[in-house]
Amino acid sequence: MPSTYIKEVVLEDFMSYEYSRVPLKPGLNIITGPNGAGKSSIVLGIAVAMGQTYTERSRRLRDLIRRGKNVARVTVVLDNRPVDGKRPIPFSRKDEVRISRYLRSDGTYWFEMDYKPIDKAEVVYRLSRLGINPNNMLIIMHQGMVGDFSRLSPQDRLKLVEEAAGLHEYRERILDARKKLEEIVSEEESLKELLSKSEKTMGYWEEQYKRLLEKRELKEKLKELRLELAWSKWNLQLKNVEKIRARIAQRELEAEKWQNRLKEAEKRAKEAREALKKSWESLEEAFLDLSVEERALGRTEASSGESIKDAMKSVEAARAKVEALKSSFFKKQEELIEASIERALSEFRLKMVRSEISKLKRKLSEAEQKLSELESEAMNLGHKVETERSPEEIIQEIRFASAKLSSLADVSDETEQMYLNYSKMLEELREKVRILAENKKAAIKELEERSKLWRRRLRALIGEINETLNNILERLDAKGEVRLTDLEDVEKAGLRIFVGYRGAPLAELDPFTQSGGERSTAIIAFLLSLQKQMKSPIRVVDEFDVHMDPANRERMFEQIFEILKEAGGQSIFVTPRRLVGLKEGTHIIVVQNVEGASKIREVS
Repeated sequence: MPSTYIKEVVLEDFMSYEYSRVPLKPGLNIITGPNGAGKSSIVLGIAVAMGQTYTERSRRLRDLIRRGKNVARVTVVLDNRPVDGKRPIPFSRKDEVRISRYLRSDGTYWFEMDYKPIDKAEVVYRLSRLGINPNNMLIIMHQGMVGDFSRLSPQDRLKLVEEAAGLHEYRERILDARKKLEEIVSEEESLKELLSKSEKTMGYWEEQYKRLLEKRELKEKLKELRLELAWSKWNLQLKNVEKIRARIAQRELEAEKWQNRLKEAEKRAKEAREALKKSWESLEEAFLDLSVEERALGRTEASSGESIKDAMKSVEAARAKVEALKSSFFKKQEELIEASIERALSEFRLKMVRSEISKLKRKLSEAEQKLSELESEAMNLGHKVETERSPEEIIQEIRFASAKLSSLADVSDETEQMYLNYSKMLEELREKVRILAENKKAAIKELEERSKLWRRRLRALIGEINETLNNILERLDAKGEVRLTDLEDVEKAGLRIFVGYRGAPLAELDPFTQSGGERSTAIIAFLLSLQKQMKSPIRVVDEFDVHMDPANRERMFEQIFEILKEAGGQSIFVTPRRLVGLKEGTHIIVVQNVEGASKIREVS
């Protein structure tokens, strides 16, 4: 894809400029002129137009407006002519893209792109798509930033290099992976904590659920026991009914016996009465005969002795007959009495038995009624249950089960739902923890792979930089080395620069060890070493050579021409000092202050 470059910078009422158009070209542009002429204002104008944050922090924007004016405007014109049918700036179809920033004396500002309002964030975003980050000092290095670079922490220095070389995405991918891993770990810890608490809570609900099951079993058992009790009562009542029936049958047999005995007694009594009657009649007849014989005897007392004797015999015979009949009569009378007594006794016994039978039948009716009721009650409770146990045994067991059930009265019917809910939640939590463990494993692997790729690309980059750096420094009677540190942790990883001049051992670059010229030389050498890897098509450096001695400056210029020609893109260097060793194709702009206003002039 073709690269863009800044064709022109337009400064209107900006700092020392009234209205100036600063033409720029691809390749190397050198802006020179005496101190105070307004060279750095061009660099500042480029930074302001591109939305650099540094310029907003270091000074008030309204101080950049030319004295006596209320509004200033800075415009950067980017080339967007197509090359092989492709434009360098894909989001525009124009040959030029103009980015303008307006500054007001009240401190407000706004941006325009091709004369249309645009947010600063959108400007920064669109420039980032071109590889231009105005906030990276390796892309736009203001006056004094050479020293600032030496004061940067190794971590910040590495970030600038990564961004300039287009490797910042690798870091961002690592940070994204780390953030993702941290989120997974955090979520996993939260879930594990929640799981632990839920398991404890589940222990409670599990115990309650066991009690609920026991409660249900007891209720079911009580239901069965009550059913068994109902049929046990029915069985007991049935036995009672059968017992009554047996007693009735027994009494009926007994009644039949007494009935038979009564009939027999009545028969005997009847026979005894008839026999007694006959015996009485015979006795009456005998008494009558005796009376006749005695009268006959009285009549024969005057007769002969033989007649009296015969009469006496007849009387005696009649008397003997009477006595015999009397004896028979009394015997028959006794038999009648006995038969009557037997009859009366049998009748009494029969009456008593029949009375008892009546009572038993009433009792049987009541018992059968109760049996029917017990059967209905039992049938209402359930099907018939065969049991040999007595109601007392069952009642005892019911009391025991009821007592146990009472101890479970606090168990809510909602327990099962709570138990099932927690069971489901636990299952889901365990599944989430399992998935998170897999995700964590994958995230760790992804982080490791991204970190390895980042380290590999960084080491390759630093290897190329070191090779170029030493080629540059060798011509300056110096040596150097760029080292990566703490690469195992992207947050701690840093970049350290070591230089040694005139045979001295390598020493880390810092604001104190080297002189100003040595620092400038080392930093510019490092910056040049990075040019081939830089993604930004534009680089701006202000007063890079301010502390260099003439010999090193001249040799450095040779390196600048050589390396920038090979690296391509557009470079804008600002120097207040005399130009030496200029090469063909170098675009030179001279800035002078004429009557309080900066003016520019193209030399070549």
